[in-house]
Amino acid sequence: MRRRILLPVSAVDRAPIEPSEVGFAVVVAACCVAANALAVAYVEPLSVDHLGPLALSHHHVHRPLLLLLLIPPVLLLLSSALRGVSRTALLVFVGAASANIASMVLWSAGVPDYVVFRRLDVIANLSDLLMIASASVVSASILHALWRRYHAGRPSAGTRRTPTSHPGPS
Repeated sequence: MRRRILLPVSAVDRAPIEPSEVGFAVVVAACCVAANALAVAYVEPLSVDHLGPLALSHHHVHRPLLLLLLIPPVLLLLSSALRGVSRTALLVFVGAASANIASMVLWSAGVPDYVVFRRLDVIANLSDLLMIASASVVSASILHALWRRYHAGRPSAGTRRTPTSHPGPS
């Protein structure tokens, strides 16, 4: 007999999205957009002479905006199936993704990037870093939940299974 690892999440297990959670995602987005605005105002542009640790560059100049606007609401709906830290991390992800979308609209040159990781040859902004960190937390919590569900029915090492008695024919 094959054991099911993934159990469907019932409506009882889903916690509704609270207005305070939406507000938290909006605050994260506002902080990220403010960090982008400060970087555009005060950080020198990326050049051969100026390679960081803070240097300004832009990305995502041409993206289908309508498709991008669907990402935060869909992720917010998915957060209703999560609990605890993973739910908070997904709300941070939603806020950071919303900030990148808003930044793309606010700056005609694209989303500003200003944190330079020279050894990795990567440049990012606060929203990108928050999205990477929160996606890691959500992924780790989902893997942990799957591991717990898989091992929930298994006896631990050192315990014996007792044979079940089956009634014989009467």
